[in-house]
Amino acid sequence: MRRFLLIAAVAAVAAVAALAAAPVSAQVRIQPYIVPVIRIPIIKLIPPSVALSRAMSMAPQAQALGVRLKGPLYIVKLKQGNQVIQLRVDAATGAVAQ
Repeated sequence: MRRFLLIAAVAAVAAVAALAAAPVSAQVRIQPYIVPVIRIPIIKLIPPSVALSRAMSMAPQAQALGVRLKGPLYIVKLKQGNQVIQLRVDAATGAVAQ
């Protein structure tokens, strides 16, 4: 009798496991999130020596005091006589402005 109950219990567990493992056709499939690629244009900067030489061409008799990068511009300080001149040089194109 015990053997019969044991076999019946194992068979019942196997039947339930077989029914539970059946594939379900109405499953929801989650699509993976694809991150969009944003391409940023690379802006090539001219070196500070080129910015200084272009600023010196605007004031040929001047002495260089310093060059610093501030945003998209190089600020070039020149001393001409008793005056200190600041020229702005575009870091991408090299155009000089006062």
